[in-house]
Amino acid sequence: MINDMTYLSEIVEDYKESSTPEEKEFIFQNFCEQIWRCRNKRRVYPKTIHYRVDKKIKDTDVGPMFETYARIEYLSYKAFSSQKDWCSLIRQKVNNLYSIHFDKSIIHDKEYLNLLLTPRRLYYEYLHGSNDSAVHLMNQIQASLAAAETLKETLSGRKLSLTWNDYKIVVETYFRKCFENCLAPSDSNPFGMMDEDNYYIKYFCKSLCGYVRNYKYEVSGLYVPNHNNTNYHTKSCTSCGKLYLVKSPNQRRCPACRQQVRYYSPACSKTKTCIDCNTTFEVSSKNNQSCRCPACKKIYQKERDRLRKQLYRSHAKCSSVPSAISI
Repeated sequence: MINDMTYLSEIVEDYKESSTPEEKEFIFQNFCEQIWRCRNKRRVYPKTIHYRVDKKIKDTDVGPMFETYARIEYLSYKAFSSQKDWCSLIRQKVNNLYSIHFDKSIIHDKEYLNLLLTPRRLYYEYLHGSNDSAVHLMNQIQASLAAAETLKETLSGRKLSLTWNDYKIVVETYFRKCFENCLAPSDSNPFGMMDEDNYYIKYFCKSLCGYVRNYKYEVSGLYVPNHNNTNYHTKSCTSCGKLYLVKSPNQRRCPACRQQVRYYSPACSKTKTCIDCNTTFEVSSKNNQSCRCPACKKIYQKERDRLRKQLYRSHAKCSSVPSAISI
């Protein structure tokens, strides 16, 4: 029977050495029960971005505004475990993968957090000598928080919808693959740089990361088995959030969204005024050199050609006269 004192290396070795499928299934089920009974539960809690408004500016026109946005909350999750046993560490990885890929209420994007930090940043800039007015500061804060809310909805839409109970079933299938595919440390790590238990813990955690990533590809219809990493890469669409295969490094949208967005506007005409006759005429929107209407342009080119020929003839006459010979 598996308990907290049993080493993970012993569990894997017993599973590998089992002679009957029933015995393997018994060991595997005890392992899964130990994982789900672990005290290291998934915990979600509100995190606060806060600051304390200085007494010197509380009575000014910006004081009440900064007081309003002195505390901004967002959801976070417990990402680390203080326990070092194999069960707590593997369960922590399971919890983190669910929070990152499937919990739509948790957003830890860097751009999103920077937008939430705008009120605190503006407050400290004001303390260090910024001369922005209260109206300008309020507009900046409201615009940043509105952009943060829009970004949160976009990033939440990119996550897959999966309940915790369904997630447990998926994870158990990946645990079974880990038991079947893992190798002994002597075969895959001949230098012995870590003990056996840490080796198996690392193997289970890294394998879960890869399996969950492949699960996202399978749900999105992008999974390619036995692919080559050099020509297989995916991104999240900046418009709809779905995963898509990347064919060029500058590609930002999936094929469906690219058909709806025009990257280049068609060439249109614009109106200009002739510098000679002051009449208006139309040219291409990309034409920045024309300054005369077609009629004046013909007259200008004809006069230019006449002056060029006249200059050429004058130079030819000068070169044909012999120079004086000094005695």
